[in-house]
Amino acid sequence: MGNNMLIIDDSEEICFAISEFFIYKGWSVETANSVEKSLEILKNRKFDIILIDYNMPYINGAVGVKLIRALDKDVSIIALTVEGEEIVAESFFEAGANDFAIKPIKMLDFFKSECSFE
Repeated sequence: MGNNMLIIDDSEEICFAISEFFIYKGWSVETANSVEKSLEILKNRKFDIILIDYNMPYINGAVGVKLIRALDKDVSIIALTVEGEEIVAESFFEAGANDFAIKPIKMLDFFKSECSFE
């Protein structure tokens, strides 16, 4: 597995915090503040892992996962949900996500994920 990650979240703070952690770990990280922007990025670049938030402007994360899957059926996708939104997690899995993490993000959650970061 390579070390290329795309983070899709409209929160600059979350994008920054996750990016810094993985950059420190040697990853190449790109961010997008909307599903639309992420789709433009995905037309020109492949990623190993995509993190995507549910609550996004215009197109929510679950719909975003379906659109991403149309471009890349193999990329590992981890959905970001707020605690207590189990129904949202289900919609992500139905759309094709591999796993999910609960916000606020605890970096150890990523290492427990089905998607390996080693």
